Amino acid sequence: MIQGPDLARGLVRFLADPQDTESAIGAGFLVSERHIVTCAHVVAEALGIERDMAELPTKPVYLDWPLVGTGAATAKVIVWHPLRDDERVVDVDDIAILELSGDLPRAKEVEPLPVIPLTNPHDREVRMCGFPRPEGCWTDGKLQ
Repeated sequence: MIQGPDLARGLVRFLADPQDTESAIGAGFLVSERHIVTCAHVVAEALGIERDMAELPTKPVYLDWPLVGTGAATAKVIVWHPLRDDERVVDVDDIAILELSGDLPRAKEVEPLPVIPLTNPHDREVRMCGFPRPEGCWTDGKLQ
């Protein structure tokens, strides 16, 4: 399992207001020097749009790396698979991929996290961080 300090370098926090860390909406992670993966519902809430909006959002999304201490950055949505309200089972649901609008802030302290394909994620141990408060909250668990 990846250790906490490594996770902190790639963990992204989404903000409704770039000037207010109390406006934290959710988390995502950096997977390349320009791309971030998160849930589509996190982006929808950050932008104040409907969670099941079919069209690709065009407004910039505000984010930062709170555990590294960067300032706010912006990104644009390039892949959008929103939550569905029709109860159909689909292969991809509630996923968004964003592209940073500029260079990585403090590039020596921020780095992408490895993406490891799993053929059977059942009972896989995971470590997660969310933002019910500005400084984040870590938890461990198992996929079911």
